[in-house]
Amino acid sequence: MTTLPFRERVHADAFPVTYEVISPRGADVEKYLAEVEALQVLGDLCGLNVTNNPSARVRVDPAAFGHLLLDRVAVDVLPHVTCRDDTLAGIQRWLFGAWALGLRNVVVMTGDHPKEGDYPEEKRVDSVNAIELIAGIKRYIAKGYLIPDVVSASGTRYANRLDPPKPPKTVPPVDFFVGSPLIPWRNNEVQYAKAKRDAGADFFQTQITWDEKPVLEWLQKAEAAEVVGPDVPVLVGTAPLKTLRTMQFMNESIPHVRVPPDVQARLKAAKDPGWESVEVCSEMIARLKDGVRDHGLKTKLGIHVLPINDNALGSEIVRRAGRL
Repeated sequence: MTTLPFRERVHADAFPVTYEVISPRGADVEKYLAEVEALQVLGDLCGLNVTNNPSARVRVDPAAFGHLLLDRVAVDVLPHVTCRDDTLAGIQRWLFGAWALGLRNVVVMTGDHPKEGDYPEEKRVDSVNAIELIAGIKRYIAKGYLIPDVVSASGTRYANRLDPPKPPKTVPPVDFFVGSPLIPWRNNEVQYAKAKRDAGADFFQTQITWDEKPVLEWLQKAEAAEVVGPDVPVLVGTAPLKTLRTMQFMNESIPHVRVPPDVQARLKAAKDPGWESVEVCSEMIARLKDGVRDHGLKTKLGIHVLPINDNALGSEIVRRAGRL
């Protein structure tokens, strides 16, 4: 099915919106494909993120599921690739396979720790870190070279260097549009994001939030450091909270996610916490837009909606974002 490439639409849309989907556990994909196909807001989306074994729980490969989605919906796909599970050779095998299946975007991340997943005793692989993998994708395989070895004889990392330490093996080039996560309220995040940007990251998606203030504060610092701007979109993550139990889980169990106390109180007092959380997200999005204007920021801003197993609520956030 013909789709406008994400790398074009994320810049063309006034306020780009991406939406996260998960692939199934097991090979029966039809139900999951049908759920995405049934989304009433597909026309409002510039991209569908497909997670890669979230919480280290085994699911269908995001490139395979993303390929099937491309045949069913007119929205480009952003499969996640993690450093957690594979060697440098294995990651490149996956990248070449994803490209062969029609995927042109990737979101590079470290990956959740195995201790929360199906194999808690399994060791992480982490042959490269996220910065090195971004650099490897943009500086090597995009130019027709295999990514060089990561650790030298002296033990120093060099995959993110501009010049290869030895003549790399040549391959047909694959030019992915590369994104990476962002946690504005984490210490030293401006420097971390700058390293990702210097490595070649094309856009960022933030961790889930219901509070625009730390995002706007971070954007001011990041623009001053020339990390982000009009050519580096930042998609702010947000999510509905269907039940108070969901709220508690997100607040206590997901790294770097905190539901603000005033939001917790508001949802506890609400007759329907899920729909109240949609109001919270919509109000935050409006304040984000106003804040960017009021602070004179130049960064291309959008949102990334994580529906947390409730497409009705997630879709409503997308609808309201388009009306703001």
